[in-house]
Amino acid sequence: MSRRARTRFDRRVILNPIAVAIDQARKLHQVDRQNLQRIVEHAQHAFRTGRDCATQWVVLADALNTAEALARIGIASDADSRERIDGAQRVLADVHQRQAQRGTWALRGPELQALDDGLWVARIQLEHCSLGEFDRARRDAAERVRQARAGNAPAGALVVEGARA
Repeated sequence: MSRRARTRFDRRVILNPIAVAIDQARKLHQVDRQNLQRIVEHAQHAFRTGRDCATQWVVLADALNTAEALARIGIASDADSRERIDGAQRVLADVHQRQAQRGTWALRGPELQALDDGLWVARIQLEHCSLGEFDRARRDAAERVRQARAGNAPAGALVVEGARA
């Protein structure tokens, strides 16, 4: 079979584009949203109490990278919300650097508050985003981390790598 013929069969076919559009426009299903929030809350609690911090750090980084991407597309995108997300990402970057230097994942009081504030915004965003917006934000966050790893991050950019890249 020729290359041209093979590529034609490899493409996805959308049989009902209206159904796909409706599905992408609906809010996250309540069960899915609650499961996502539960995962982040568990990671936040475990991280605060010093249990399996490396794994929990990755979960929190993914949540905040997704929150940053949701803010870029207009969900909880006011200056205060963006500052809370940025502050929480700075906390994760700082604690990751401290862990590499001194071997400790310990957070200080203001860092705990900044992390809580950023994750609070992420929870609010999940309440208000559609499935399509959430999918887009997850893909955008992963792509931005991949680009940063490849050396394409802007000067002075804070890169917090989660597992999604």
